[in-house]
Amino acid sequence: MALPWEIIDSLAWQNLTNASRVTLIHLKRKVVKPNPGEISLSYHEMEKIMNRHTYSKALKQLEAFGFITKEQYGGLYRRRNFFRLGEGWRRYGQPPSAKSGTVTSAKNGTANSQDES
Repeated sequence: MALPWEIIDSLAWQNLTNASRVTLIHLKRKVVKPNPGEISLSYHEMEKIMNRHTYSKALKQLEAFGFITKEQYGGLYRRRNFFRLGEGWRRYGQPPSAKSGTVTSAKNGTANSQDES
């Protein structure tokens, strides 16, 4: 399974745990058509490779970093989790949007002026 250099060179990829990297590779392996939103990789399938808890943490990290989004939550009634590949990893580590950046700057400016007095 080849990964684009763009992903491998990204800050998000560099900050992933090895378990998350392995999980992403296995998720991408399941893609048959471009981003169908029906990618499923069960705990049972991944138990051959890693512990259930490690797999769960890897999924959470991939979701937090923007590599995947959960389309359907499984668990009850024998439903499966379904994922969609995401592009949010491209923005990982970048400052927030300009609007929220000004609020942060204003807060920082106020804090600095209080420290100086």
